[in-house]
Amino acid sequence: MFELKQSLLNYLCSIEYWPDPQRGIKEAYRVLKPGGIACMIGPVHPTFWLSRFMADLWMLFPKEEEYFEWFKNAGFEDIKLKRIGPKWYRGARRHGLIIGCSVTGVKRTPGDSPLQVRIQLCARTHDINFPC
Repeated sequence: MFELKQSLLNYLCSIEYWPDPQRGIKEAYRVLKPGGIACMIGPVHPTFWLSRFMADLWMLFPKEEEYFEWFKNAGFEDIKLKRIGPKWYRGARRHGLIIGCSVTGVKRTPGDSPLQVRIQLCARTHDINFPC
């Protein structure tokens, strides 16, 4: 397998098209050097009922919590999430004008994602009671 270790990875506005976002973020962890930073910018699930209805018909719009969990599960540390919306808007999230978020995380230790290690252990044990 070809290995190219990076110190910075940026994913911009594509996660809504990924069939398995957790797998993609786990791969970002794998190719980063220790101390490297991953940054993802993507849309968030709308809160306004009509926008939410249309978003659910059309494509994946992750919730802010999902971005955070995907980074955490992949092994990233110092995870930061920043909401993205119009500069003029300083209101509450519930009004639906937050259109996206930026998530960053740092890879502190070398090697594969801890998520990858758990998957490999599960595959080796073939034990359905093993906590995967």
